[in-house]
Amino acid sequence: MMVETAEGLRNVNETAAEPGVGGFYIGPSELSHSLGVAPDSAETEAAIQTVLEACLAHNVPCGITAGEADMPRRVEAGFRILGGGGVVGGLSVPIDAAIRAGRAAANSQ
Repeated sequence: MMVETAEGLRNVNETAAEPGVGGFYIGPSELSHSLGVAPDSAETEAAIQTVLEACLAHNVPCGITAGEADMPRRVEAGFRILGGGGVVGGLSVPIDAAIRAGRAAANSQ
């Protein structure tokens, strides 16, 4: 399930409680646009945390795309699905670094 809208955010807890929900993936850019705020705003991060909290409360995997600097904190926070970004034709240096950081963080847990 993708969470990319204000409506999806409002209903995330109820949706996560539904039997058979296999996981959520957050689209931060789309979600921030739907909320009318910047992608790097405190409001966007609060929305991300709301989705994560619903997932953790209902034991539903939660995913997000993260860069190298964000990978360790996202793993530590409880994200279980992590993407290093959209890739066409191989791994770019920043995406490869993000994936390596995610693996390192996951292996330290």
